[in-house]
Amino acid sequence: MENRNLFAVLLAAGSSRRFGSTKQLAEIDGVSLAARAARLCESVCEERSVLVLGNDWARVHDACEPLLGFIAINPDFETGIATSIRRGVNAIRENADGMLLMLADQPRVSDTHLKALEARWRESPQSI
Repeated sequence: MENRNLFAVLLAAGSSRRFGSTKQLAEIDGVSLAARAARLCESVCEERSVLVLGNDWARVHDACEPLLGFIAINPDFETGIATSIRRGVNAIRENADGMLLMLADQPRVSDTHLKALEARWRESPQSI
């Protein structure tokens, strides 16, 4: 079912208390975790990607530019990840048939992983 709309929701709003600085801005091979994750989401969902921001949102946003998709600011990020998930879901609710949820701090996830999830979802949306 190719005509189904899959949206990526990238959670990058956390306060990184245990990390000691804004983890989303930490770099691996010169690329911030948030920017890397945004490019991965866009490799599958293109402009149907939403970056959920909270803590240090302007700097994280700047690190991710240019974006194909759009952003959603979570002013309640300090109350937990559920508020960021809710913010992302609300941002895509009207147009999405499915959601690919990703965290900004998953550096070992590759586009191969995300494309496999997308393929499985397209084959059998109820199974994933």
